Amino acid sequence: MAVIVWLAFAAHRLRVHSLKRREEDLQAAIEARTAELKESTVQFQQLAENIREIFWTVDPLTRKYQYVSNAFEQIWEEKQADLLGDPETWFRRVHLEDRELVQQVKMRQLAGDTGEFEYRLLNCQGAVCWVRDRAFPVYGKYGSIERVVGVVEEVTQRKQAEQVLQRSKEELEILVEQRTAEAIRAKEIAEAANHAKSEFLANMSHEIRTPMHGILNMTDLALSTDLTEEQSEYLETVRLSGDALLKIINDILDFSKIEANKLSLESVEFTPKEIVEESVGCLLHTALAKGIDIHVDYSGASPERVTGDPGRLRQILLNLIGNSVKFTRSGSISVSVAAENATVDCCTLRFSIRDTGIGIPKDRQQIIFEPFSQADGSNTRVYGGTGLGLAICSELVGLMNGRSWVESDGPGTGSTFYFTASFRMASTTPDLSAEELSPVPSPFAA
Repeated sequence: MAVIVWLAFAAHRLRVHSLKRREEDLQAAIEARTAELKESTVQFQQLAENIREIFWTVDPLTRKYQYVSNAFEQIWEEKQADLLGDPETWFRRVHLEDRELVQQVKMRQLAGDTGEFEYRLLNCQGAVCWVRDRAFPVYGKYGSIERVVGVVEEVTQRKQAEQVLQRSKEELEILVEQRTAEAIRAKEIAEAANHAKSEFLANMSHEIRTPMHGILNMTDLALSTDLTEEQSEYLETVRLSGDALLKIINDILDFSKIEANKLSLESVEFTPKEIVEESVGCLLHTALAKGIDIHVDYSGASPERVTGDPGRLRQILLNLIGNSVKFTRSGSISVSVAAENATVDCCTLRFSIRDTGIGIPKDRQQIIFEPFSQADGSNTRVYGGTGLGLAICSELVGLMNGRSWVESDGPGTGSTFYFTASFRMASTTPDLSAEELSPVPSPFAA
């Protein structure tokens, strides 16, 4: 019996010792955990108290602040203790216009909203200060919100910079609108001045051309009378000079009409090949006098009659063929015409004037179609001309729904000028197929 009692007592002492050891271990763990939490709390407080932003925590049930960092006093200009005792302290510095917004957002933050927003404060001096408020919930073990944690930072400088930038943007937009309006007005004034200039040139060209016709006509009459050789030479010089002057006047008149949008095309029936032959015939004597062969190539198919402006087509051909004669010292000139497209109702004719003249540099082949431009400025002194001819031709071709271009391998290799023009089929022209568009013999054909 004594042995049983002793064994029971020993077992009891062993259990007591084990429990005491467990209690000591648990107490040590608690003390270690407490030390860790204390150290963590100290670190958190050191961090929270030394950052420029306000760090705060709120109990979502009581809606009271559990903690607020020192920056609150600097930004809000209120005591921390006042806020911890009275949550309404937060709203005392909020701008009146922003208080409703702040109350609404704060309620959403307490409900778990993680958004952010900006609002204004008023300091003791009444100056406006901007802050950005961010918050997020901290959930407990059972999924409920234990507390809401947030950070508020002052963003006054950024907002002021944004406002300055916005004002600058608005001022710049106003300035751009003003400059745009001024530019539009200046453009309208320039266009009006240009139109007035074109009107003046057109009127003056008419006024000058009328007496020039009188001079040329009287010169022709004088040349038909009995004159001495010397008198004939003088009058012939007058006639040639008058013709040259009249051509310049006509170019200026056409160019001014183009600028004033007053150039229109006629619509009459004509035979394209007749216009080509007339144009070549007008310049044949000059070409032969320089020893230049000139011929027309009708090997391509083309309609017999079309409807369009034969006078303007003749003007283009005379200008291009005349240029070839002017800039070709020796060799030949070939003029060709062929239909690019032909239907029952309309057709597009392609004309080409090929010469063995002085050629055109590659980098000048587009510029020569601009007003007052030539392939080489020295050509004006050597060959004469105003530099308007090709520009006028280009505009006329455009009015005929065509295009113009030149091909040349460079100086001394000759040039080929091309242009296309669209015409309606003449009412007397039958339906034309490729076989029916047969070439017609020409006295200038090679």
